[in-house]
Amino acid sequence: DGVLYDTKNIILYACPMTGITDLNIKSSCSVILDGAFWGTSIKKVTLPNGFLAVGDYAFCQSSLESINFPKTLTYYGEQAFASTNLTEVTLPENAPYVQDGAFAGCLKLTSVIIPSSAKQIYSHAFSGDIAIKSFTCQGSTAPEIMPYNEDYDNPFYGIDTTVPVYVPKDSKQSYTDNGWSDALTITEGTNGVLKYVSSNPTDNSVINTSDGYASMAFKIVFDEPITIVKSNPDLFLRQHSMLLNNLVTPDNAWNATIGDNNKTLSIWGSDYDGYTCSFKPEDDTYYLVVPAGIVKNAAGDTNEQI
Repeated sequence: DGVLYDTKNIILYACPMTGITDLNIKSSCSVILDGAFWGTSIKKVTLPNGFLAVGDYAFCQSSLESINFPKTLTYYGEQAFASTNLTEVTLPENAPYVQDGAFAGCLKLTSVIIPSSAKQIYSHAFSGDIAIKSFTCQGSTAPEIMPYNEDYDNPFYGIDTTVPVYVPKDSKQSYTDNGWSDALTITEGTNGVLKYVSSNPTDNSVINTSDGYASMAFKIVFDEPITIVKSNPDLFLRQHSMLLNNLVTPDNAWNATIGDNNKTLSIWGSDYDGYTCSFKPEDDTYYLVVPAGIVKNAAGDTNEQI
């Protein structure tokens, strides 16, 4: 239909300027290159599971009204969605950076949800989004607003300072310290974030391999009783980088169970017989990414991304 992919249908290069308003991206595609939909008449795009990255200016100044963000998406570039017709946005839960001008000039954008995984917000990210009525930040630690030189470089330039940014209970100070109160009005919610106290393995530990294999079993300890919200969570065991889809996956599924006085979350990958899988680690770095909302306490507070 005029959409240009590489010969393996992994990279999308370009979309015709007119004639296509609704597009399902091929299931094998993982990357949209810079400017691929720039200025086109596209209105709705459906990205497949396994999709990885959206390039700079990919949808800039297009007619885009709706797009999904798969859990596998880890990166979107500068002005990727700038000057589009998006109205509500929940940022990708596994993309840590909101790049320069990513959603700038979206004049119909009214609300933005920023997950606890967001770590850094760059200049102009939401600049000129004058219809914004609220931001909701789900992390207990404020995403860092990256340094900028002039007022017009502020990620929230042009947005009324009375616009609320809703943050978890007991986290207002973090957002104040990180400069959010200079641009928006910080409002704490009634629920906080359920924080963990330790994990096994611990951060930066060396994988224990007695026979060359490592168990796909992990434990996270909280200081109060917890209950399961998602028994088969969308975990990611990543090799080498947090931004690549070099995934180590169990044969069947990831499982979440409770043990040790109802305060320990056990996460394990199972085979089709219900046993714990193992994997053969290489001489590399591995990251276990535990999604938000797997467990909760009696007050209804859920965990953020770990």
